[in-house]
Amino acid sequence: MTDQDFEAEVARRVEAFSAQVGPGGVPFFHLPGAPEGLCRCLSCGDLLADPYPPRCRACIEAAHKVLNNLPGRCPR
Repeated sequence: MTDQDFEAEVARRVEAFSAQVGPGGVPFFHLPGAPEGLCRCLSCGDLLADPYPPRCRACIEAAHKVLNNLPGRCPR
């Protein structure tokens, strides 16, 4: 996967994950219809080489981007 392809996948996930944030808090982010199973990303269902971390690199990056852009986020 090229860097451009990776960034496109992250952007797709950011859009989907951002839509899941509501006034009641932050849910566990997932892509609708993602397959479930052993050694699959818990958010998108992509196959993982190892079961840890339980999310693929694109979903980790997207989740961080969404969380870092929430209003009222406490700075580190």
